[in-house]
Amino acid sequence: MKYLRISIVSLFSLVLLFGLTDLASATLTSSVSAVASLSGGEWAYTYDLINNPGSDENIWVFEVALGAEIFGISSPLGWGTVFTDYKTYVKWTDVFDPTFDILPGSKWGLFEFKSLSAPDIYEYLVEGWGPAGPGSIYYGKTLSPGGGGIVPEPGTLILLGSGLIGLVGFTFSRKKKGKK
Repeated sequence: MKYLRISIVSLFSLVLLFGLTDLASATLTSSVSAVASLSGGEWAYTYDLINNPGSDENIWVFEVALGAEIFGISSPLGWGTVFTDYKTYVKWTDVFDPTFDILPGSKWGLFEFKSLSAPDIYEYLVEGWGPAGPGSIYYGKTLSPGGGGIVPEPGTLILLGSGLIGLVGFTFSRKKKGKK
């Protein structure tokens, strides 16, 4: 019984080892071409997604991180938006039809949305699909709506200003008392 247990563990370890080695040998590399243009107070963002020729996997998911709220999302033919948190990220997928995967050496465009915020640099990710199913994840940087700087409300500025004036007055009065 002891030898059977050792054999099963060894067999499982070999299967796991060779399976992971097979997955680790797959490569996915991509690049994104992004354009942000301002028109009528709205920024329009357009992305072209490129699956580089050296990739071993097809691309089936494209996700862009956001720093600001977006609207007016559109997708290329055969792709759809599967989940969007309008302030955190937007995620497109090929609607689970391999016909619309982005093959190595190919480029797809028209991943688009609009925002009131100017561009900044954020992460994107793509997910690959290989012969064995879901594959690698690739990260990169691209343009995306920025959150802008944090602007304090007027009440906060008044409170801060009055506190600083009080601190200066207190310091001045202590110095004046010390001279007498």
